[in-house]
Amino acid sequence: MFLGYNSGLTVCKTLAMQRTFQGVSATYLGGYTVPDHTPNTPQTKVCTKCHRELPATPEYFVRTNSTKDGLHTRCKQCKQSQNREWWAENTEEINQRRREAYPKYRQRYIEYHRRWRIEKRDKYIAGKRRWYQENRERDLASSREWRLSHPEYKRQYDKEYSMRNRERIRARQRKWEAENRERIKEQKRIKYAENPEPRRVGEVRRDARKRSLPDTLTVQDWRNCLDWFGCQCAVCGSSKQLHADHWVPLNNPNCPGTIPTNIVPLCKSCNCSKQDTEPTEWLIWKLGIEQGLFILCRIEEYFEEVSHG
Repeated sequence: MFLGYNSGLTVCKTLAMQRTFQGVSATYLGGYTVPDHTPNTPQTKVCTKCHRELPATPEYFVRTNSTKDGLHTRCKQCKQSQNREWWAENTEEINQRRREAYPKYRQRYIEYHRRWRIEKRDKYIAGKRRWYQENRERDLASSREWRLSHPEYKRQYDKEYSMRNRERIRARQRKWEAENRERIKEQKRIKYAENPEPRRVGEVRRDARKRSLPDTLTVQDWRNCLDWFGCQCAVCGSSKQLHADHWVPLNNPNCPGTIPTNIVPLCKSCNCSKQDTEPTEWLIWKLGIEQGLFILCRIEEYFEEVSHG
């Protein structure tokens, strides 16, 4: 078929169509104008919900196959609002369907979400951080309630996490301690000033462990010892700067260790004077035979009472 019979020129229809589709809006050939067959796509679109005139692009309208232009009749903002309202009205039904379908598609769900978290890690982390900031109190309360109701699982999880991330935890702890040295010192000072007994007991037990000796002394044992001697030195009766002394020194082969029947309260002066000396010899040297034997009998009386009590 040919065009332009009266012009003296003949143009194939296929050529004319081809030139039209190549971007020629109208082709003039020998007095005959070939019309533009390109569809006239509108540049804007009016939302049927908010009645705003917006650019007819996927940036403003959701794609769909139900319309001629391939865009939804409502803009994205109105469509999202409609979806939120529908979800709010049908929450229970949606959750029930998900619960019923989850066992069947469990592996598919897990794999999909795992792949999504890897591919969109930045978006995933930003979303979690934003949700936590908006729901911090709710999240903390929920976590606290779960830990209290699952103590065994929480303990096992913490143990496994610590083993997997030991170096990471230590590095983070060292960094925090380096940045907060003064704060740590102040906290320890206040703690030891308010409750010095645990520190003293810990120190004497650590000395026994270094020598592979028993270390069964407890804080309560030390307090009972102080009460028995009236919170005074077992030798001179002073009440200033009392130390937990190993009556039989740790370097003595016969030392039983840090146990209740080998710990007595001594003031700083007596403790420094005694050091690693055999106790009977030291008492006689310091107080004389008569007074030294009297104090020795008193201390042995205490040990006897503790061992049977």
